[in-house]
Amino acid sequence: MSLSHSLDVLVFDHSETAHTPNNTYKNLVIEYYHDANNPGLSNAYNKGYAISKTKNKKWILLLDQDTTLSRDAISKYLIYIHKYPQCALFVPQLYSGKQLVSPFKLGRGKGKYLKKITYGMHDLNNIIPINSGSLIRLLEFEKCGGYDEKFKLDFSDFSFFDRFKKSTKMFYVLPLKFQHDFSGINKTNLQTSLSRFHIYSKAVFLYHSAYDSSFNPVIRVIFRALKLTATFKSLKFIDVAFKMLFNR
Repeated sequence: MSLSHSLDVLVFDHSETAHTPNNTYKNLVIEYYHDANNPGLSNAYNKGYAISKTKNKKWILLLDQDTTLSRDAISKYLIYIHKYPQCALFVPQLYSGKQLVSPFKLGRGKGKYLKKITYGMHDLNNIIPINSGSLIRLLEFEKCGGYDEKFKLDFSDFSFFDRFKKSTKMFYVLPLKFQHDFSGINKTNLQTSLSRFHIYSKAVFLYHSAYDSSFNPVIRVIFRALKLTATFKSLKFIDVAFKMLFNR
């Protein structure tokens, strides 16, 4: 990887133990922030925005730990923000294996995968990207109020782009393809998956009440619980689901 531009990289580490970042590129300035309390993705994105603003940056690139960039990623971002100066949001195609997972079609609180997508301008009313890989102009990030920190992980992208599109409807899908591994279901760790299911369930009801009342959150939570029950052969997910339904 060769960089002709200097980049500021902000690393937010929410693991229990702090790590020392390894800076092997002379044009990268890495700032490391550790918080074992794990306040969530939305909190990290908002902090990234705040720090970027103090540095008088114009753009922020969001990247999750489970996204692998192509070697030409940064150069392509730079080319296209100069080629389309009116655009405030640029995104890659994200794949999980051979499946295109972003951008995707959103309807009734649920994402639907697309078989393929063309490069170029698209309307956020029709499809939206996930957070990772999104290059966002800071002016528009601020204009929509940033990320809603009540969504620590699930539905953080739904809620953000729902507000973003009220003032900026169009975005550009770049000729870039990244690999992305979803962490929604850990098929080897029951306790981790139980914790993730609880976070997901809370986010479903919150998104339903705050952003989109057109879908039934009870059905969504029960369906996920049954799927996880079949995966782990454990009724603990049903127990979590019913506690969530009756103790909201």
